[in-house]
Amino acid sequence: MGEVKALLYLAFPDREHMKDFLPELEDHPALLPAAWVKRWYLGLRNKERVKKSLENFSGNVEEAKSQWELLKKIGL
Repeated sequence: MGEVKALLYLAFPDREHMKDFLPELEDHPALLPAAWVKRWYLGLRNKERVKKSLENFSGNVEEAKSQWELLKKIGL
């Protein structure tokens, strides 16, 4: 379930994340869907880079979960 949630966030990041990608979102939050489409378009143009990123992403999920649990245990 964690992987599905992470992949959804990867496809549809929140406005805070997308402001770095499209600064106009600061003043015009309604542009968020347009920013997603632009990001997907650029992703399709750079398929090989995206493919490598996704391969690395799925391999690191368990490691990230264990680090998250450790950080929660120590109160960070």
